[in-house]
Amino acid sequence: MKKQISIGISLFLVLFLINGCSKSFSKDSFKDVMKDNNYAVTDISKTSSMAVGDHFIVNFYEFKDHKKAEDYVKKETKNLNYNKDKKSYILKNKYIYSIYVVNSKYVVSVSCPLKYKSEVDDIIEKLGLA
Repeated sequence: MKKQISIGISLFLVLFLINGCSKSFSKDSFKDVMKDNNYAVTDISKTSSMAVGDHFIVNFYEFKDHKKAEDYVKKETKNLNYNKDKKSYILKNKYIYSIYVVNSKYVVSVSCPLKYKSEVDDIIEKLGLA
């Protein structure tokens, strides 16, 4: 009996640690990461924020659900040559790098001169969206 209780408690602790340590993406986590990377963060509304860095602006949007987030990005990228992968829409040419990343009900977008692509990719990775 003691062994079963011990196993039950151990399983509970493992599940608690896994759930407690997994970092979920949200407006607050976006703001924290951006501030930690020396971006000036401003709330535009209850569901959107803007992070201003040295070379580009990172926009954050929260929608009601994943479908609404996808619909927004499809509307924004319509008739443009964006390539879609699992959760990103990317436009890259000789001059510009633009990306929309959909994560659950959230969208993060950046447009900048192509020479800052690596910085954008780095911040997308730091946000846990890569």
